[in-house]
Amino acid sequence: LPPIETKGRCGPLFNGRVCDCSGREKYCNTANGWCGVTGAHMNAQAGEEYDCAISLPPIETKSSKGFCVSSKGVDQNNGVIKIGSKDFGPGIDLQTSCFKLCVEYSKESDDAMTGCEAIFNQANRGCYFHTDVVEKANGVKNHACWIV
Repeated sequence: LPPIETKGRCGPLFNGRVCDCSGREKYCNTANGWCGVTGAHMNAQAGEEYDCAISLPPIETKSSKGFCVSSKGVDQNNGVIKIGSKDFGPGIDLQTSCFKLCVEYSKESDDAMTGCEAIFNQANRGCYFHTDVVEKANGVKNHACWIV
């Protein structure tokens, strides 16, 4: 027999495979073994053991000062969704709250998170969810960038 394709499959029916967070692989419906992004997938069972497991890395080791830039070294403005409008800094707690907001947004979205950006103490303050490639942070003040 040919091997069973497991992409998009999950749970006890598929050797305990966990949804891998890519594309539409967010929540596992253990009854049928399919990953998906709908409420029906999310609420199919009480547990989350086979759902996409996004863990929050420590902010002091994963964020970088500056705004998120593309591979060309310019501000990454493509694939950016503003998900919060307040000041998300300068304190670490406020910056962390932005990153947590991005993670939660990614769980509810069809878009894969490539980065998260906290902006504070200026007119475009807010929390931004990135879906296009983020290469690095550029060191500019009043910004924090996480590359996922």
